[in-house]
Amino acid sequence: PDLSLAGVRVALTGFVSDHTEDGFVLTRFALSCCAADGTAINVEIRTDDPPLPIDSWVTVEGRWSPRDGHVIGDLTADPPLLDAESVRPVAQPDEPYET
Repeated sequence: PDLSLAGVRVALTGFVSDHTEDGFVLTRFALSCCAADGTAINVEIRTDDPPLPIDSWVTVEGRWSPRDGHVIGDLTADPPLLDAESVRPVAQPDEPYET
């Protein structure tokens, strides 16, 4: 089965962890048990908007874009790519970790 989200519209909330040539990296930590076992989940956001400050919390709406060589579910290689349709600053969620 095709597990790709290519072209699917999604909304993601996280914090800006890095700037890239075409946008920024959105990060959120996922926990299995506690903060000590946290895993950073990164998504590269492609946007024409001006760069946002590192550690800013945002909600991004956009569409997944295929990335050559990306292995679905592999969190160690290049992150998935999202073409932003909107980037909106938000307050840090009360629960900043995904479980």
